[in-house]
Parts: sequence; C-alpha cells; structure tokens
Amino acid sequence: MDALEAIAAKLADAEDDVRKSRHVKEIAELEHDRALRKANDLKKERRALVRAAKVADPTLTTRVIGASARLSSTAVSKILDRDENA
Repeated sequence: MDALEAIAAKLADAEDDVRKSRHVKEIAELEHDRALRKANDLKKERRALVRAAKVADPTLTTRVIGASARLSSTAVSKILDRDENA
C-alpha cells in the first residue's frame, strides 16, 4: 500500500506540473502574439516613413533611405512600388 500511495502522490505532483506548464505556455503564447502585433505595427510605421521620406525629398535614393531604415535597396523599392501601384 505504501508503494501505491507513493505513486499516487507522484502522479498528483506530475498533474500539478502539467497544469502549471499549460499556464506558462498560455502566457508565453499571449506574449508571443503581442510581440508579433507590435512588430507588425512597427513595420507598417516604417513603410509609411519610407514613403514619406521619398515624398519629402524625391532625390533620395533607395540606398540612402534603406540605410536609414535598415532595409535593403530592394526592400525600399518594393515599398515604393506598392505605393505607386496602389
């Protein structure tokens, strides 16, 4: 009987650990989702600023804008092309 009680206690501990892990996992998923939303919002803001920089000074090259925005010239071109095609 002692062995059965010991196993039952270990099982209860394991089930508690599972519940705690699920809670931690849910919190991590919520934080991950929040971080993704924030990153997407910042990307939208950066795209808007890239377009605004080109409008403010049409002589700026994609390379110069890209260096400031930490983007490649190709990425800057795509942002500007989307703006023209919209």
